[in-house]
Amino acid sequence: MLKNVLNQKGGFMKKLFLLILSLMLLVSFVQAKPFALLVYICGDNNLSSAINDDIDEIENAYGNMISNLDILICVDGNADYGGYIDEGGTRSDTRYYHLSGTGSGTDGKINDVAAVVKGERNMADPQTLIDFADWVQKNYAATNYGLILWNHGAGWGKGNMPLKGGMSDDTDGDFMSGASGEWRTALEEARGQVGKDFYFIGCDMCVMSYMEVLWDMYDISQMMVVSEANVPFAGWYYDDFILSLATSAPTSHAWLGHLMVNDYKTYYGTSTDNTLTYNVVNDLKETNGISRAEFVYLKSQIFSLAQYLIIDEGGRSATDVQTCIDGAQEMSSGTFYEDFKDLYHFCYLLNANGTIGVRVKGYAVNIMTIIDKMNPEDWQSGFKNAHGLGIYLPDDANIYYFEAEYTASTHPWGASAAYNGSTNGACWTWTNFIYGQTTFTLAMFANSTIDYDITEHISTIKYDCSPHYVGIRILRNGEIIYESPIVSGEYRDRIEQLGKFDYQVVAFTMTEKNVIAKSSVVSSYAEPVMSNNVIYITDKLVTDIAFYDIAGKRITEFDNVRAIDTKKIPNGTYYLVLNKTDTHRFDILK
Repeated sequence: MLKNVLNQKGGFMKKLFLLILSLMLLVSFVQAKPFALLVYICGDNNLSSAINDDIDEIENAYGNMISNLDILICVDGNADYGGYIDEGGTRSDTRYYHLSGTGSGTDGKINDVAAVVKGERNMADPQTLIDFADWVQKNYAATNYGLILWNHGAGWGKGNMPLKGGMSDDTDGDFMSGASGEWRTALEEARGQVGKDFYFIGCDMCVMSYMEVLWDMYDISQMMVVSEANVPFAGWYYDDFILSLATSAPTSHAWLGHLMVNDYKTYYGTSTDNTLTYNVVNDLKETNGISRAEFVYLKSQIFSLAQYLIIDEGGRSATDVQTCIDGAQEMSSGTFYEDFKDLYHFCYLLNANGTIGVRVKGYAVNIMTIIDKMNPEDWQSGFKNAHGLGIYLPDDANIYYFEAEYTASTHPWGASAAYNGSTNGACWTWTNFIYGQTTFTLAMFANSTIDYDITEHISTIKYDCSPHYVGIRILRNGEIIYESPIVSGEYRDRIEQLGKFDYQVVAFTMTEKNVIAKSSVVSSYAEPVMSNNVIYITDKLVTDIAFYDIAGKRITEFDNVRAIDTKKIPNGTYYLVLNKTDTHRFDILK
């Protein structure tokens, strides 16, 4: 009787466990929505009074359509500027909110209580963003993640505006510096917490669409929505793009980017000077933009443009070059950001100038082409020659400000050994150009090696060229098998058949091509190797293996035909046949 009771109890407990497990799996499934939108509102400054207006817009567009989209907000306010309001009253500390979809969108407050109260946190500390991303992933895991950063932006500032990047927190007296690597660290580790690249990162911030800033973001986010100019105090308009995410998973980056830019355009129109663009940089098949390799190529073209502006034109001291600098579209109606210039327009002026040389013009055209492709849509009002991507280009030399911590190790863009004692960054020639360098001493080189693995049947071609070169081409038996604008790297070519193969590696400058390596390889079966009475067949091209005795009888009782253990067979003469054509004799004597 007792045994039956225990059995019944065990059966009940088993059913209860399975029920709990099923509920946990169901909850996990429900939480995995197509999209989670992270909104990081650093309002601990004079923008605090704008917090509730933007959250009202988000609530209004979101409505109660919560099945496809989770909206998570990390917000910090400042009491001196009114803080922000939620269902519990006025706040000025840091809190996490998960919007329930019940907000009116019109009452000037967050219509939810905080999911997590963090107390006062330094929003300029990368760890605060990293912790927020970690909380989102653990509680609201999604198929895709978007991140909006809300604050003041500084782009890539100069001496009287030394902090490069964005995110200022007045209470803690701190700023998330791009020069020190904090901006990159925050975004990179936030990406690590959610476990994948962000579908987009949007900066509801001034002057962030600059090559120096995007260099920190292009390999973390598949799309970047940013402004070349000031963003008005009211910030972005959160409308159709929120509605679209709430209605269904995004169909493409281009469509979502269009909605974001169009919301902004619809709200502001030509009533004020403003810009917004979306830059698509990813390796997805559906992309309507550029690949990450093409973004690196854009960097290489800026590097070479600066190099030949110095070599061919004599640098910015040349009258025709300085004329183009002075004429390039400034991205501010005042003087605060006067040294932020539109990169496309600068290149346009170089190409249109009758005295500028052909090499500089070639790089300028390449840059314009890639910018056009990278940002399928941009909006500008008050900046008629803006094209969506800027760069730091001061009117006068020697006013570039190096923060003490700005080195190639903290921010791998333009640190220059010639001017701030750092090792050179990725685009140090641009820094040397804007500083006024008139001579260029970088040695021209092009190196390549070709190695063949006879067992794997893979040719490894390594190449390393100076930035004078703009492209690499690899040929096998006269046919092009690989091309790239990236002039330092490696390509692996797998050979699928036997025979002789002749390789050439060709490096291109703007005006010529040079064969920098040649090699011939012969693809044949690697010899089987016998060791400790085991015959090893390692060749990757061998797909058919047969083992026969001297009478022609096939022997099949081996556990692994690529490692034939001859201890299982009598002494004698045997034949190993590979792919039905390649025969090897083995005289077994143990």
